[in-house]
Amino acid sequence: MKTRIIFIHGNPGSRDIYYQFNDLPYEKTYIDLPGIGYSKDKPPKSLDDLVKSANDQAQANLKNEEEIIFFGHDWGVPVSIALACKLKNVVRGFVFFNTAIGELDKLPVWLKAFQIKSLGPFFVSLAALFGTKNKKGLVFRPYLNLRVFNPGYYVSLVFSLDFTRLSTIISEAKNTGVFEKPCFIAWGYKDLCLNEYHLVDLERKFKNSKVILKACRHFVPLDLSNEDKQQVINFIEGKKITNHCFVVELLNENFRKLHSEPCVFDIGSPAIRMFTFGDLNVLAYKFQSYLRSKNLTGKLVLLAVRPWHIFISLFVACLREGAIPVMLDPKIEINNLIRALRGLPDFHVASSPFGCLLIGALSLNSNLHFCFGSRLLGMTAGHGTKIDDVLFVAFTSGGTGIPKPVVFTERMVLSQKEIFAERLKMSAFGIDLPITPAFFIFSLLAGRAVILDSSVRTVQDIDFLKLLKVCRTFKPSLIFGSKFFWKSFLEHSYLSDTNVDFISAGIISGAPLYRAFVKRLADISNIHLVGAYGSTEALPVTFYDLNQSLSPERGLYVGKTVDGVSIKLINKYQIWVTGPNVSERYLVEDLNSSLKLIEDGKVYHKMSDLGYLKDGFLYLLGRENDSAVSDNLFPYPIEDFILSNFKVDDCVCLFKNGLTVICVKGTETEDAIEFEVKKNFNISKVIVKKVESIPYDLRHNSKVLRSKIRI
Repeated sequence: MKTRIIFIHGNPGSRDIYYQFNDLPYEKTYIDLPGIGYSKDKPPKSLDDLVKSANDQAQANLKNEEEIIFFGHDWGVPVSIALACKLKNVVRGFVFFNTAIGELDKLPVWLKAFQIKSLGPFFVSLAALFGTKNKKGLVFRPYLNLRVFNPGYYVSLVFSLDFTRLSTIISEAKNTGVFEKPCFIAWGYKDLCLNEYHLVDLERKFKNSKVILKACRHFVPLDLSNEDKQQVINFIEGKKITNHCFVVELLNENFRKLHSEPCVFDIGSPAIRMFTFGDLNVLAYKFQSYLRSKNLTGKLVLLAVRPWHIFISLFVACLREGAIPVMLDPKIEINNLIRALRGLPDFHVASSPFGCLLIGALSLNSNLHFCFGSRLLGMTAGHGTKIDDVLFVAFTSGGTGIPKPVVFTERMVLSQKEIFAERLKMSAFGIDLPITPAFFIFSLLAGRAVILDSSVRTVQDIDFLKLLKVCRTFKPSLIFGSKFFWKSFLEHSYLSDTNVDFISAGIISGAPLYRAFVKRLADISNIHLVGAYGSTEALPVTFYDLNQSLSPERGLYVGKTVDGVSIKLINKYQIWVTGPNVSERYLVEDLNSSLKLIEDGKVYHKMSDLGYLKDGFLYLLGRENDSAVSDNLFPYPIEDFILSNFKVDDCVCLFKNGLTVICVKGTETEDAIEFEVKKNFNISKVIVKKVESIPYDLRHNSKVLRSKIRI
């Protein structure tokens, strides 16, 4: 069927929105209805009058074998819904701009009294005195804050739109399945109060809705970027689109809707403490007042604070005030942190007095300004107005050297949230256990509570028996953790005979997973485990389901790239990635020049891993520094082969001075391993050595400390 777009706009001054879509290759009908407000030459129209007028114009243009997509703005939206009830069999979807559809039962009691028609002339007089005016007289704008006490405005609202009739239309739309149709909602949020009458209400009614929030002010047409317009086109054509809502507004919406719901369970003390979204909101407002008094908008603020509920409150406060929070991975060693801070732009440190004293004494940096006095300097950022503005900065854990300050943008965070929410089916009112700290952001954006432990710095500090008791009590449905965490967690649950079937999914991130390790997890648990390959700068690059058998390819299978992510292999094996969920820069320019590549207008990030693609799937071979690239020898395939075929508990492969050295922990004989490795990998010089243990950096997702192995 052919597609026809029917434009029904509200305020005439906002028809510029529709002009942005004049070049769409579809049949179009523009319905220009009489003004809905009060003025000398335009008497108020009832909703039925508007619907009848729009229906007559639509029927005159509609042809057989056509399906309709309604474009509605302002009060054109309730008219669109009323028309859709009549034309439901040919309606494919809706695209709505800056609007709301409230219901009569949500109006204040005193406002319902205005429905008494006999008092019409009196209230019209009030409207003339107190209503919102412009050159054309009084106008009605349903996306304004309905809780502003303005009698004239309320009168124009009730008499011009007739909420009693609107409630009937909404009920009819529910019964006829109109709200099951796909709906794309674009909303200008600047200075708006998102409450039940507005976006939340509209989004809840349309079950299959997608939303973008863009910054604009009252009475200013919604200015959509080329990317947003492409999103609308993708929606019309039935292609996949991504929710683009600014993070602050999404957080604010969740904090408002979930005011009395649990947000953080801090298990770091004998008495578990629970904090609601409302509790954190109160703390955030206090921090906001401080940030505002110190004029920290656009400044970097290093958050060296615990416990976790304080950290999250300050993080949210910074975002609301336009400051740029800087997150520290708890695994960062203090000496590495001090080295990383040198040479960065000026920033503030939010910490306890002792923490400020420690960092200041050790760093002796002139670029640190503590939040307990001192003059305030900082870098300027246009935060909060564009999707590519800086949202926050996060230091990597520094497992391979000095921690790197990664810049996170609005686009990056929202893309990551969308990817995880879709892959893990993250619904609101769930509970997550994010052992990886950054995951708390995705949980809050999805309206979920988190379990955090303020006493734990690394995975080695976790009391797993205590954690299992907590999990039995609160039953988290999603858990994010490293390879070492999952190994210990599942082994403790198996040995203590603790049922953890309440966990719907688990994410294993960090070090690559060998087939023997995956088989071991499968033997002791039925939890649906998902591997996520990526890094702080690029998360995730791929997903892979650990409940399925892994490929016996030479290389560790890490799955297929997520939607929107592209992989480029340079020098045959070097992995570079790009996508909306990949950071495009660091705060340090030297890192940008060495670890970023711009090609075809895209910014690629260097993963420091080597691998290859086969049939669209990615296989890892090893870290760049750990491989004998000139001889095409890589550690991961050899280690995977040994772990899968011999009686060894652990092994690591090193390349030194033309020799392949294999350190193993287990009962298998060295000669058997040496013979099979030579035969299967065509290597002439192999040495197999038994060791008591293999050193791991458990701070950094269980990676082997190859440089500390002495041969």
